Amino acid sequence: FLDEINSVSLTVQVKLLRVLQEQEFERVGDSRTIQVDVRIVAATNRDLTEQIADGTFREDLYYRLNVVPIYLPPLRARVDDIPPLAEHFLTRTAARNQREIDSISSETLDVLKRYDWPGNVRELENYIERAVVLADGPTITPDLLPPHVRGEQRPQIGRTTASGFGSLCEETVRSGLGELGETGKVHERVLAGVERELIRQVLEACHGTQTKTAARLGINRNTLHKKIEDYELHPFVR
Repeated sequence: FLDEINSVSLTVQVKLLRVLQEQEFERVGDSRTIQVDVRIVAATNRDLTEQIADGTFREDLYYRLNVVPIYLPPLRARVDDIPPLAEHFLTRTAARNQREIDSISSETLDVLKRYDWPGNVRELENYIERAVVLADGPTITPDLLPPHVRGEQRPQIGRTTASGFGSLCEETVRSGLGELGETGKVHERVLAGVERELIRQVLEACHGTQTKTAARLGINRNTLHKKIEDYELHPFVR
């Protein structure tokens, strides 16, 4: 399992491609060729087609890895998955820390369901572990969660201070203006970038089904098909 395959250097990508194509490699400092027979599962949190266009990911490696794609929507789009995941992390973390904590209150689950989860499942795991460490009783309660998860303050991640849809739009436009400068194509490029990302994320949330995606976007299926062609979103279509 190769997590975050998008962050692998071009040098390692060449070596990995050889493993996939020739099923062989040499260890560092050894001249003996070793034959392997393995199945590779790779994960990415970025659009690899964009990285191919940027020159940071090899196209031939992409097609070698992209045999059976599985598109997993972000956690915020899978609210029903939050309770069982939280219970799983609670059981595992409590055992590892030797804590007698065996339940999560319904109020806590409601808070978890309302949160946006920018860090997805790993963020949920971290906050359950935090709650287990801080708890002084057998139940996880809302006060054991960070204030921003409870909605009491804005999350502070790096330099980003935007919160809410309007603020995010403001930040996106400001970033676009800064990057594109006086090109004369600011309107076209910014709108196209936002539209492409919107369609990509909805495609993922709808498991690549175009009919569902068009319905959620509120556009005609033929229009969606054309935009998929224009934005080269074929890898996200089932």
